[in-house]
Amino acid sequence: MSNLPTSFSAPLWNPEQPSDRRSFQEAWSFKFVDRTAPPGSQRGIWIHLNLLVSQNGFKRITETWAQIASRDASREVSNRILKQTYDISAFKFLPPASLRIADCCITGNSQAGTTTGIIHSKGNTFEWDLKFTATEAGSSASDYELVPESLRSLSIVHDSAVTICPDLLFSGTTKLNGQISHWKKAPGIQRHLSGPGFARSWVWGHCNIFTSEAGDESPFIFEGLSARTRLFKSAATLKFSTFYFFYRGQPYFFNSLWDSIRAKSRTSLTEWNFQVDQGELSFHGQLKAAHKDFAGLTFEDTSGSLLYTAQSRLSDLRIQVYRAGKLESSFVSLGNASFEAGSPEKNPYVPLMV
Repeated sequence: MSNLPTSFSAPLWNPEQPSDRRSFQEAWSFKFVDRTAPPGSQRGIWIHLNLLVSQNGFKRITETWAQIASRDASREVSNRILKQTYDISAFKFLPPASLRIADCCITGNSQAGTTTGIIHSKGNTFEWDLKFTATEAGSSASDYELVPESLRSLSIVHDSAVTICPDLLFSGTTKLNGQISHWKKAPGIQRHLSGPGFARSWVWGHCNIFTSEAGDESPFIFEGLSARTRLFKSAATLKFSTFYFFYRGQPYFFNSLWDSIRAKSRTSLTEWNFQVDQGELSFHGQLKAAHKDFAGLTFEDTSGSLLYTAQSRLSDLRIQVYRAGKLESSFVSLGNASFEAGSPEKNPYVPLMV
């Protein structure tokens, strides 16, 4: 293992030392949505590459995932999930800036790059050929950690959740069962996750397509994570909530332990309400999706236990910004926000697709 990477091109897993039997998981993911789609016809893509080594060392695999989400004129959401599994030998790192799992490849750095791939799953085939570049806002906030550093330095939490770039533009093509979709400067994000296992439970959200209450496009970015993680090897858990906002040309980070303690976060099966304060500024938000908008996925932890996630790529998000107690700005994103919730318990209203 190496130190924490500053981009996806520097994986922690070393494929040259396959005898390492230490419990470990690592993942790289992209998410983007179509900003040009008219209301009621949004579409979004999630691409996820990961590797997993179980605690007992018997399971050593890599996986490639994709979620293709679309909303029709009646606001009904359709989700397609694909997953393909390989032996860990399918993972390759090609210095200085390229990693590959089977036919899926990422090349570049946090500012620009390409990704290509193909996934076959249950009679379906998904392919992509995309370029991505960071916006000015994305460049100003690349490679930030959502897990409070003090928890990591004290070895209370060993997992990492790095946002490589919160504001990317994706261009190129995707193809589902031969049907081609074109993408031009679709806003998205790139993330890197790693550690000896998953959090006990979590909610995560992101959006970089907003309008003002008047309907004008606004340069605002949101990302948030609220997680319960296991304390050492006990059954006890610790909750932390961290956030990032880009507002009026400036990044605001709420990712320290003190920020996490002060943050207000309340979740249900379909909604996440939060509030964080910094000086005179106070950010209030509500992320929401209907049960039918989620896709249910099953992940395996390094312990062998199962975790269930409900994932929506086309959720609604409203954020209000207060200054000195007075409302200063309001932002809304209807059907363009990502909303994920993971837990050892299944959401009884979200059918599992994988």
